[in-house]
Amino acid sequence: LPDHSCQPLRWLLHLPAFADEMNKSRAIVAQQARQLAEQGWAVLIPDLYGCGDSAGDLSAARWPLWQQDLCKLIGLLQQLGVERLSLWGLRLGCLLVLPLLRSSPLAIERLILWQPLLDGQRAMTQFLRLRTAAGLTGGATETLDHLREYLQCEQQLEVAGYNLPLPLLLAIEAESLMSVGALVTLTARDQPLSVEWLEVARQPERGLL
Repeated sequence: LPDHSCQPLRWLLHLPAFADEMNKSRAIVAQQARQLAEQGWAVLIPDLYGCGDSAGDLSAARWPLWQQDLCKLIGLLQQLGVERLSLWGLRLGCLLVLPLLRSSPLAIERLILWQPLLDGQRAMTQFLRLRTAAGLTGGATETLDHLREYLQCEQQLEVAGYNLPLPLLLAIEAESLMSVGALVTLTARDQPLSVEWLEVARQPERGLL
């Protein structure tokens, strides 16, 4: 939060990255939040259910539960008299943007997307590859098809130290931000929606999509 003598000028809700990407980004996210607080922003950085320091285990986490918890948090801000809010998504957290735009009780005036994962199915495929890559070093020959078959049977799978439940995987795979036009044309309470998209790329001419 800004200095207690000052009323926050703007409110920002962080939508965190997933699994180890969230852990590795904590320091830079906290540093950015402190800098924004010095500029008058109030920044909220929640740990989603089953992640970080929150209650529960990832095996019990569900995509709709994350959306509901975030909406409850936004509802608490509304009770405090907050009228407008910005969303700051990082990696997989960016996929929570569209559901929140549809269900937020507050007007969303700005989206800040850091290195967003645009397609949930591709994101989960990349996550599962952490398991296949680890298996190669130990002589295992697991494939993505094998892992998905195992998930269907057992309903969860350990990947890089995280117990990934099948319902969470399927829900994430159903999300997509592949259309920039869909974001730009959305409005928040009849107000234009500002989208700030930040990516680090080796080839600047590559474009966002």
